[in-house]
Amino acid sequence: MTIRTRLHHIAARWPRRSDPDPSRRPPPFLDAVAEDSRRALEAQLKHDKSLTRNELLRMTPRLMATTDGQLGLVAFRAQSTLADLRLRLPAALARQVCRLAGGFSIGDEVLLSPGVLVPHGQVVIDGRTTVGAGSSIRPWCRLSPLPGTDDGPTLGGRVMVGTGAHVIGPVKVGTWAVIGAHAVVTEDVPPRATVVGNPARVVAIAPPKGRRGPQAGASR
Repeated sequence: MTIRTRLHHIAARWPRRSDPDPSRRPPPFLDAVAEDSRRALEAQLKHDKSLTRNELLRMTPRLMATTDGQLGLVAFRAQSTLADLRLRLPAALARQVCRLAGGFSIGDEVLLSPGVLVPHGQVVIDGRTTVGAGSSIRPWCRLSPLPGTDDGPTLGGRVMVGTGAHVIGPVKVGTWAVIGAHAVVTEDVPPRATVVGNPARVVAIAPPKGRRGPQAGASR
């Protein structure tokens, strides 16, 4: 039995933190790191869909050394995995690395799907917040629950959160939505919608791929 197989067996038997919703368990560490690297390469216009997980993992150290947020994001993946294994002290140390290296603070209960892009620092994500695969969180953003509550926003896949935007409370943001810079979102956002302002309002809804013209019923 190889060392890697032994580690998988140990991790499988290790007591996990209790959560009534098993879907909120963090994704496997290496899978998440690899997909985060794929998303970072995509943002640099260097994306190659044929890259395997092992190839992506070999490229991860270079991305950690040359991009602002990748080291912090890897530290969060370690923090999330360690917290799920109830290893509180190592998880707390990983969170400090996330803060110092990436310049952002992400809580233990936050669920980031594999393939999230956090290119720069000054990002705060708290509570039971979910961020879908392919989403991008820009600097000075905050995703968090309302004061005194635990449930934060749920972002679908490929959501772009612009610089300085705040998404507050248990709102749902649809796939491919765009949240403009400094917008304050306190209500649900439809898929493919662009929202701006404080409070945020829908200014456009992109048509599905393959269709042209404005989406019917788009708010002005």
